Amino acid sequence: MNRKETWINETMNALDGIRPAASDPELVRKLYSTASEPHENKDLFPRPVYWSVAAGIALLVTLNVLTALHFNRNHTNLKEAPAAVATEYLTYLGTAKL
Repeated sequence: MNRKETWINETMNALDGIRPAASDPELVRKLYSTASEPHENKDLFPRPVYWSVAAGIALLVTLNVLTALHFNRNHTNLKEAPAAVATEYLTYLGTAKL
């Protein structure tokens, strides 16, 4: 036998005396009893949390719609807006000291 086979045999012989650890019978009974019980479908969060999130999303959508309606009503003449911005910007550049 070469050195590697000797080492393998020594390791296998060392494992012969090992036996499984003793477990507590009460713990084993609890583990098997919980595994055999039917699994209940539990929610990840309580139901009031879902309603709060839904209300928050509804409020956010409502505010976005109201804001869009407000800006559409107040900015009916959008063709003049780019010209006004350009005029203000160029006026600023003319007064700025470089």
